[in-house]
Amino acid sequence: MADQNSKQLWQVLEDMQYSSYAPRLRFLTKKYGDIFEMDVYGQITSTLPEYQGLSFDVEFNTETLQYEENFLVQYRREEIEAFLQEKISPVIGNCKIYVGGTRSSLPKDAEIEDIVENEKFIVKPVICIPFSDDYQSHAFELIEELSNQGYMFSTIEILFFDSTQYDKVGRDWVIPRLRGAGSSVGDEEYVFNYRLAVWFNFSSGEYVMNWR
Repeated sequence: MADQNSKQLWQVLEDMQYSSYAPRLRFLTKKYGDIFEMDVYGQITSTLPEYQGLSFDVEFNTETLQYEENFLVQYRREEIEAFLQEKISPVIGNCKIYVGGTRSSLPKDAEIEDIVENEKFIVKPVICIPFSDDYQSHAFELIEELSNQGYMFSTIEILFFDSTQYDKVGRDWVIPRLRGAGSSVGDEEYVFNYRLAVWFNFSSGEYVMNWR
């Protein structure tokens, strides 16, 4: 292996750049295990196939003096989705729930309620529902029920699929497609009938909805 003196300038700069991001990788590895890799640009991905297509963000909060990362929601996603399914299914019936997330400093074994109810609104649900003539009322009932139960999310995506598409669609398409991690294999095969984008207005304390 070439030593530092024999490297070209661009190689030296790449090493320096990688080293500047290395503490983030070390933090995730210490917290969750040796399941991550990082490129020279600081993009962190997992070596596990279930997280293929996703990248993870780590930042040091200079106010709290703690690292914050967005892998937690993916790490605990099955528990979070089951928790939300239990709350939502009695209201709208058949549905599929997938979650993305934003950064937090919560421990990896945090209580599900602490994750879902986190004051920073770190869970971002994507809810897939079979299309029907009363799809709009289903969406409004869903948002109303979440509000009544006190669950607030900064954003919610509600997608309505016809029966064929609904049966096919799954996490490998939904999360990368809507969370900016790029299209996955077979992306062109999935088409939703309607999409309701919902976000929480912190000034008014109410959800704002926009059909797309």
